[in-house]
Amino acid sequence: MIRLLHFGDLHLGMETYGRIDPETGLSSRVMDFLAALDRLVDYALTEDIHLVIFAGDAYKNRDPTPTYEREFSTRILRMSRAGIPVVLVVGNHDLPPAQGRASTVDAFTTFEAENVYVGRTIETLRIETKGGPVQVVTLPWILRSRFLTKEQTQGKSLTEIDEMLLQTVDEMLAREKSQLAPDIPAVLAAHATVMGAQYGSERTIMLGQDIVLALSDVGDSTFDYVALGHIHKHQVLRETPPVVYAGSLERVDFGEEKEDKGFVVAEVEKGSARYRFHSTNPRRMVTIRVEAQSDNPTQEVLDAIEKENLDEAIVRMFIHLREDQNLLLDQSAIMTALGKAYYVASVVRDVERPVRYRLGTATPEELSPEQILSRYLEAKQVPKDKAEGLLQKGSEILRKAMLDS
Repeated sequence: MIRLLHFGDLHLGMETYGRIDPETGLSSRVMDFLAALDRLVDYALTEDIHLVIFAGDAYKNRDPTPTYEREFSTRILRMSRAGIPVVLVVGNHDLPPAQGRASTVDAFTTFEAENVYVGRTIETLRIETKGGPVQVVTLPWILRSRFLTKEQTQGKSLTEIDEMLLQTVDEMLAREKSQLAPDIPAVLAAHATVMGAQYGSERTIMLGQDIVLALSDVGDSTFDYVALGHIHKHQVLRETPPVVYAGSLERVDFGEEKEDKGFVVAEVEKGSARYRFHSTNPRRMVTIRVEAQSDNPTQEVLDAIEKENLDEAIVRMFIHLREDQNLLLDQSAIMTALGKAYYVASVVRDVERPVRYRLGTATPEELSPEQILSRYLEAKQVPKDKAEGLLQKGSEILRKAMLDS
């Protein structure tokens, strides 16, 4: 039996909702992501893990800083030097923008790191582990230029090219499947979108358009376990064999507020596999919404804050109130009450006003930038949900500008 640890989509370098840590010089949010990775590594070293599969996207972008590369490599090498083979599948954020350039994880191959395997092409790796031999078929991110020549795509529409691409990938996978030893456990490790998967916040940081694979192509009985990356939401697409997205290790933004984050441990044998999700205890994100009703809106907001556990949480707040209540709101008291939070992402006032699209008697100089933006969105009749997101983003930009000034 092979005890396999499967994770993906680290996206090291995400700094949103963080501040510089004085001891390391890194963003405190980067430290959160590294802490999650450390929990995973510690588990692998203490819980008799035989094989680790990373299903792609080590960094936020394709050109990570040397510091991020050092931090990631150090942790991968901790496992490999302890005798745990590690398979790194190349994801879309790992691929270089130009043909011929190295991916962000190719250094492990260049320096011949022991027990580290980089899956840059569709191929089968036969790996000896403490639990016995295992076959790992790697399927990196499908990039049109890497699977099809210019001659093949000349004069073709994008739809035709994608159909050719899917056919090529299917043929390559079929070739690898046909060559697998029938008596040794087989695992597919892929960074891809599979039909039926539920997207999360990764849509906001994706690079390029997805090629969607059929579930039948990746989840047939040839494989005993399918380790997927690219989608941040942990989910299981099929039980036999298990077709599993491990999800990301940390929350990226409030779109993932309700999602747990972590990694998957699977016990894989020929013909069967059992798996379990393990949380990395990601940093909490809390949204507070207040519908002010009284002539003391500040107290209503403070009462709402008091009901929440904000310790070590990233917090955002939306306050809906009338125009006359807005004048009574004590912003300073609210920010003081939010001081127990790890980070205040935004405090957005949604002021209900009579239908009018001008500033009324107020001049721009008398309004805060957030109020001006709010009134602009109101004048443009932007839907409420979208306006909230734009106001939040505007607040973040304004806060960063004030901190940098």
